[in-house]
Amino acid sequence: MPESGLIYPVLVVNQHSGKIIPPDVELGIPFELSVKGMSDLFIDDLLADIPSFGIPVLQQDINRIVIDTNRSEGDISEAQISSEFRNKVSFPKDDNHGSFLVTKGKGLIPQNVFEDWNPVPIPGNYDLSPHDLHKRKEDIYRPFHQKLADILNNLSAIHGGYLVLDIHSYERTPSVNSDIVIGHLDGNSCESELSQKTIDAFSSMGFSVVSQRYLQGGYVTKKYSNPSERKNVIMIEIARDLFAEEPEFTSSHPEKLYALKSVLEHVINDITAFSLGFFQTRDTNYFQEPDQDRAPEQHGPITAQ
Repeated sequence: MPESGLIYPVLVVNQHSGKIIPPDVELGIPFELSVKGMSDLFIDDLLADIPSFGIPVLQQDINRIVIDTNRSEGDISEAQISSEFRNKVSFPKDDNHGSFLVTKGKGLIPQNVFEDWNPVPIPGNYDLSPHDLHKRKEDIYRPFHQKLADILNNLSAIHGGYLVLDIHSYERTPSVNSDIVIGHLDGNSCESELSQKTIDAFSSMGFSVVSQRYLQGGYVTKKYSNPSERKNVIMIEIARDLFAEEPEFTSSHPEKLYALKSVLEHVINDITAFSLGFFQTRDTNYFQEPDQDRAPEQHGPITAQ
């Protein structure tokens, strides 16, 4: 076994199910509203046993309402910076800064939470000083991305490439009513064999799957993918009604959640088994099928805070 313990070329990422609000962050809205309006609730429950199969999970425990790791550092509105300091803050001139997500209040530090589809301003995410912004980046955002980069570098060294499965949830709409949405930047973040295997793995378990022109992937999908270098990222969106109570989805449906958890474990193992052969290189000397007995050295998800 490689010394790193990274048996398979797959990393599962869970960015948005965290419920923790650090005690030094005062948002100015009720905790229940922050969790309800900004979280992919219960994704952590669905993925709880994935590490016991030898497949690492990188999980962000801090709620995305504080800072969103699936955004660029430059994806913030000048309007959120205190007028006293606005002319002292350097805003990156990149494709993400001032993006559509910022105009919708969904940037690096969210401006609004949504209740019944209506935006509710988050007072604690306005009038920020450079210190406030820097602290959230240093305490939460950058450690997560450093851990993510370290794991992916190790996977590349061991397996010659990697596959990231970035797991989220979404609420069905009249235009997108699929059980599963597979995002791969319209084919630009993943080699076609891996994206097709992911679609087939879900389809074979009876899920309806769509992978075109909707929820194609966020910052992590864009930043860490380069299929020409065998660096592959797929975003997986799961319809919330498959495991949570409608209409608010803030309570789990225990029977549905348990059933989906079992099926999702099967699907991820299936994808992992395929990717192990797909990434075989001359330097890889340890192979093990993911439907083996659970690996005893895995005790829980890798957590970045």
